Amino acid sequence: GTSAYVTTTAYTRVLRMEVDYAVALTTVEVGEDAYVEYLPEPVVMFVDARLYQSTRLVVAESGTLIAGETLLAGRLARGERHRYAALAADLEIRRPDGACLAVDRVRLTPTDRGTGGLAVLDDHDVLAMLYVVTPLASAADLADLLHAELASAEDVVLGVSALPGEVGA
Repeated sequence: GTSAYVTTTAYTRVLRMEVDYAVALTTVEVGEDAYVEYLPEPVVMFVDARLYQSTRLVVAESGTLIAGETLLAGRLARGERHRYAALAADLEIRRPDGACLAVDRVRLTPTDRGTGGLAVLDDHDVLAMLYVVTPLASAADLADLLHAELASAEDVVLGVSALPGEVGA
């Protein structure tokens, strides 16, 4: 029955690494009749940075979650565009009993300062995901609303889909 806005205090800057990976693990639990917005500031990948990020979101059936994640391709003003070594990001949304609502896995290992074709960022500078899980609206209505709001943005490639089981978009 509570509500919360969860964020970070600043951009997450992932610095250069000569060995291993930086690791970011986040778990957010949304209880019965709760409303939570989890919207951290963007992740910025510096030259030769390597990051594994795991976000686990647990949402009760009567809870509402709005969650987003954003990745910037580097310090663009310094010409550091897609010069990181690797990004692996896993996001899972589950029910308290462990039932899976959504899984999103991102793997980017740019070569020649690019990320390849459309399925792998299409050399754009920002990758952002937004998830809405709620029993208060149909998945189709949520998907239509999100698409209508985002479709007018210039120079944006986007996709909106309803999540399985009528849990959100």
